[in-house]
Parts: sequence; C-alpha cells; structure tokens
Amino acid sequence: MLYQARPARSKRHSILKSSMKPEPNQNSEIIPVIQEDARGDSLTIPSSLSHDTKSSAGITLKKSIAIAIVLLIVIGGSAIVLGRNKLKPVDWVRINATEKQNVTLPDGSTILLRKGSALDYPSDFGIKNRQVNLSGEAFIEVFYNPSIPFTVKTLNGLTTNFGNNFLIRSHDSVDQVYVQDGRVKMESYRNGGQVFINSGEKAELINNKIVNTPIGTDNYLGWKVNKLIYNNTPLIQVAREISEYYGIPVHFTNEMNPGQVFVTTQFDNQNLLEVLRVLQSKTGFIFQLENAIVTVSKPLIIIQPEVAKKPVEAEKVKVQQKYEVATPVIKKKKKKRWNLKFWGK
Repeated sequence: MLYQARPARSKRHSILKSSMKPEPNQNSEIIPVIQEDARGDSLTIPSSLSHDTKSSAGITLKKSIAIAIVLLIVIGGSAIVLGRNKLKPVDWVRINATEKQNVTLPDGSTILLRKGSALDYPSDFGIKNRQVNLSGEAFIEVFYNPSIPFTVKTLNGLTTNFGNNFLIRSHDSVDQVYVQDGRVKMESYRNGGQVFINSGEKAELINNKIVNTPIGTDNYLGWKVNKLIYNNTPLIQVAREISEYYGIPVHFTNEMNPGQVFVTTQFDNQNLLEVLRVLQSKTGFIFQLENAIVTVSKPLIIIQPEVAKKPVEAEKVKVQQKYEVATPVIKKKKKKRWNLKFWGK
C-alpha cells in the first residue's frame, strides 16, 4: 500500500493520481490505498495491483501441477512396492524325516520328528506368526512368547499354545494331542469345536469330534525314549501301543477277548519279532507276522472225534492178544516134546 503524508508536494501527489487510474486489465484486483488530506485525515481510495496477477496465477498453477505429479509418483511407487510384497510368495522350509530327527525353529522352539513324518514352516517364522504344518507325529517344546501363539496345523484341525511341551499325532482323519505340561487348545476345522487340554491329559479328534481323557501311561513317548513299560496292562492297550510304536497294524481274531488278558513286561529298544515272542510266551496266544500285519489268535487244540478213536483202540487190543497167546505155545511145548523123544531112544 502507498501512504501520502504531505499533499503539498506536487510530485508525490501526481504519482498518487496516476495510481488511482485503473489499468485496462480487467482481471486486476482492486486494493485499498490510504491517503492523507490537507487536514491530516486518512482517506481510503481504490488502487490496482502493482504486479501482473496473470503471471502470479500461472506460477501458482505450475506449482500445483508439480505437487500433484510428485504425489502421484509417491503414491504410485508405494502401490507398486506393496503390490510386489503381496504378490511375492513366502518361502517355506520342508523337512521329511527318514529317521527320528530334531529340528530347531528360528524362534528357539524344538521339534522331534518321528520317522516318516513331515514338517513345513515359513522362512519368516517367528516375525509375525509361528505356524507350522505337520503330517505324522512330533514332540514339540515351544519357546514361550505370549505375544505370538505357536500353532500346529494338521489335516483335521489346529493346535495352539504359547509355551508348552506336548506330543501331536496326525494320521488321516484322526488327531491326538498329549500335553506333558502347560495348556493347549485344540480346534476342529469342520464343526468349529474346541477343547483346552491341561497337563497330563490327551484329546482325540476323530471324525470331527473331540474327546478329552486322561493320558494314563507314558508309553505315548515310547518312540522318543525307545522304551515301553507295562504293568498289569490289558492286552488290547498293549497291542495298540505296539502298533503305534512299530507302525504296523495288529488284528485280533473273532474268538479273542484281549480286554480280559493282562500283561506285565518291559521292552527296551527291541525289534518287533522279539516283542512278539515275549508277548506270546506271556499270554499263551499266537502272534503271527505276515504281510506287514500282526494277527493274534488262540492256539489250536486238535480234538479227534470218538468214532475215529474206537478202531485204533480195537486194533491195539487184538495185536496184544495175539502176542500173549503165541509166545508160550511155540517155545515151551515144542521143547518138552523133543526131550521126551530123545530119552525114549
């Protein structure tokens, strides 16, 4: 703004008058100009801008365009990076246990895989989640982390905990979880059912139903410690654990009642044939291994029918009678006759 202090000066007064004339630019902005009159009072008069508003508007438009371009570049680059991260597949580590194998995960948890089992876990395990995929059987010691739960995914359900020791077995449509210490949650995929398993308990997921029961014995860890111990244990349970330990089915014939037979023995890393011989001597039953299947049956007792026994006994009697009669007649009587004839001559 221009301020006119003294109107007596003609040169400055003429400049003010010329500034009051509007320029032919129709888009010019009118701003107030303060001027003092002869009495010293201030007067407000309109005046046009002293710079070119069109060029100022052009500069503002260019700045806006530049800012928009920068924003587009930043947003577009972020979208590309995020898109690449989403499309980039996560690398998975797979372990197929050809024998009993120990695995240490990135978070410090340890897994003992049984022979024939398979384990999968992501390369970023422990950063955002702690999930593993299991097929078979494993004993897991989980490193405690309350912020990230440890999850085992099987074909049938999920097992979740934060820091416990437990054994999990998954075959076909059956999952079994044995908790050594702590607390574990077991969930079913299909019906959404779930149970919490405490220390010393086990849960079985069979045909989408979860059953929670006490463990009973420590033989579920037999394959881990290479030992099976039985103390007045029903034969049906012994057969089940033998089947799990050696990975071979055990069948009973129809006439068997294995729940009424009890076994007390111990096996220390013995092969299957030795185990079957011991069980056969303890129970008196026949344990037969054929085509990778163990069949248990009662011993065969051959009973001959009575009709078949009579002819055999009759023949024995006849032979005995013939022998007893023939011996004295032939030897004694003939000798006496010869002696009489000789002395008579």
